[in-house]
Amino acid sequence: MTLDGSSDKPSATPGDAGNNADQPASVGGSAANSSLELILQTFFERQAERDKASREEQAKRDKAWQEEQAKRDASLHSILEAQNRILARLEGNSITGTPQKDGPRPEKFDDTWYVELSKSYEDFCKRSSMEFIFRILGDDWSVAWNSFSSNKSLAGSAVIGKIMQSYCNGCKDISRELGNFKRTSENTLQTAFGVLAAAVQDHVDSMRSTNPRIYWRDTHTTNIKRGDGTCRKPYGSFLTTSDSSSKWRNVVAAVEIKGKDITSNYYYRCGQILQNFINMAELQPRRFMIGISLAGNRDARLYVCMPGGIYYTLFGRLPRVVPTSSSLTPNETCVITFLLFLHSQLGKDCGYLTRRNSGLPGEFSLADIMGIEHVESKLPLQTTIYIDYADENDKVFGRHRHLNGQRTWAYPAQYWNDEHANGQVSDAFFKFQWGFDDEIEIEVHRHVLHRKVPHVPPLLYAASVVGNGTGPKGQRYKGEAIVTGNVGQSVKSIFKDGGLCVSDATLIDIFAGYVHTLLAAAAVAENKFALHRDISVGNLMVKYDRDPYIIDWGCGRVCAANEVRSQSNKHMIGTTIYMGIRILHGCTSRSVIDDLESLFLVL
Repeated sequence: MTLDGSSDKPSATPGDAGNNADQPASVGGSAANSSLELILQTFFERQAERDKASREEQAKRDKAWQEEQAKRDASLHSILEAQNRILARLEGNSITGTPQKDGPRPEKFDDTWYVELSKSYEDFCKRSSMEFIFRILGDDWSVAWNSFSSNKSLAGSAVIGKIMQSYCNGCKDISRELGNFKRTSENTLQTAFGVLAAAVQDHVDSMRSTNPRIYWRDTHTTNIKRGDGTCRKPYGSFLTTSDSSSKWRNVVAAVEIKGKDITSNYYYRCGQILQNFINMAELQPRRFMIGISLAGNRDARLYVCMPGGIYYTLFGRLPRVVPTSSSLTPNETCVITFLLFLHSQLGKDCGYLTRRNSGLPGEFSLADIMGIEHVESKLPLQTTIYIDYADENDKVFGRHRHLNGQRTWAYPAQYWNDEHANGQVSDAFFKFQWGFDDEIEIEVHRHVLHRKVPHVPPLLYAASVVGNGTGPKGQRYKGEAIVTGNVGQSVKSIFKDGGLCVSDATLIDIFAGYVHTLLAAAAVAENKFALHRDISVGNLMVKYDRDPYIIDWGCGRVCAANEVRSQSNKHMIGTTIYMGIRILHGCTSRSVIDDLESLFLVL
């Protein structure tokens, strides 16, 4: 509006008429758009509310699941704690079952480890006498030692005189320190014992005997390769070979020397001896193992490891440098006598399962197995057994790293003879176990085969092996040598890098086969049933990644039908880490339910 009341809006022109005519339609479109926007806004708001409600509901479910999982974890943790407490109580028990649990593995071989190892076997080590130790080793050892030790003229004999002459010539520079038995250094002891052992070796060589020999070697600067590829070096070793690249399986007696008195470092030195025994038995089946230790006061100890114990005795004192052999004390003479005896006796019997020239564990003949009392065989005794993995520790199954109780060695193998399959080599599985006179694996294995229990390998060769020694309670030492058909590899082979090498369906079929075997063995037939009692990862085998087998029935038992199905047992037996919680809590009975629980723990 202007001051005079007229409008300041331009007047319409004729062309504006059409534009004004369109105005009502524009207003209607804006209203429609506003309604659509309102509808969409409402929809999105409601959708957001629904999404929020859904997220809140999911959060509630997640929280509930986490709380439930926490309860389960807490429950499992309490069970594991209880199991660990039980295992702690079991630590150190002398259980003769096969096996208990995997032995401790050191990160490195140092003072701490040797002391820990020694203390873990402290209750198993027993002080004894030379006569008792050789009686345990057998009649041959006992008779031979009595002959050596009762020879009163040996102290002044030409043999002792010749050895002492070489010894004194080699120890001139250290003669004064050798005479001061309270302060003999480790280097002096090492030098003196090396000279004496070499002098005895030279005498044995001069005899030119046709009997198998042993060879002394100073190994404190030379590593000896172990089965897992690592190395250790005892001070000295008596070996079955003169080859400079010898291995622990060639060691028949190991020597450790420390420059302190016999008591101040007992645990450390004893731990070294025990570790030597473990290394000696890792790959090579043995009935016994021998060790020698020397302390700063020149005292010498003999250690012998048998299934029933580790026996040790003080047997003499390292000689001084003296003018004549007649000046030696009886204790000094005894050390020379013992080294001569060791060369004589270990040449005949170094504790192996087979004769020395058999090549065990790489290759041997069934006829080479010593001490066979009873044998059932589908194979000729001249059958040759080949063990492909004799130098690989992880390919050797069994309880061979334990020094107490029964020891077992089992290998994937092959066999060959002129009568079999046109001379072709066939796959097999070989096992040797050494323990006491209650070894019954062959009996249980034969029973389940007679019952046609599935997934049990056929017996191709089964022999009872006896030693002529006796245990501390008068029991006979006895073993079993077994050859079965091919069983493939451990069930661990189907798991790799945390995953499966087979399909889920195949895995189910494999473990269903194990379940079938255990249940079929436990079913009563002909008034008998059988329990395995040692289900573990080492006793479950798989061939061709599909065919299951259960081996090692050595802890098993054939029970009469009128016995309770939960067969009682006198002591805990089996592999501790795979035992059910009921057994670990000390339940005095076993049943197939416990075998199935162990199978679950393996899976």
